[in-house]
Amino acid sequence: MTPKASDTLRVDVHEDPPRGRFTLVYDDGQTLGQMTFSRARDDLIIIDHTEVDDSLRGKGGGLRLFNGMVDWARNTGTKVMSTCPFANSMFDRHPASRDILS
Repeated sequence: MTPKASDTLRVDVHEDPPRGRFTLVYDDGQTLGQMTFSRARDDLIIIDHTEVDDSLRGKGGGLRLFNGMVDWARNTGTKVMSTCPFANSMFDRHPASRDILS
C-alpha cells in the first residue's frame, strides 16, 4: 500500500547537536521525509533542507512535516530561520506560521 498524508503519519525530532532533523514517519515505522536543521543557539534553529518520499509528493506530506516542525518550535519556544526553499515557500503560503520566525 502506498501511504497518503491522511494515513497515520507522525513527525519525530532527532537532535545530535549541532545538527538535527524532523522525520515524517508512517505508522509502520517507515521514514517518508525529513527536514534537517542546525542549532544556532539554544533557542534558534536554521532549517536547511527538506525532502519527502515520492509516494507523498502532492499529497500533503511536506505540509505535515512543516506543521510538525512549527508545532515543535512553538511548544519548545524555539525560533526558526530558513535557508531551505521548501520551508521558505511554506512560510510564504502559511502566514500564521510566521510567529516562529527569528
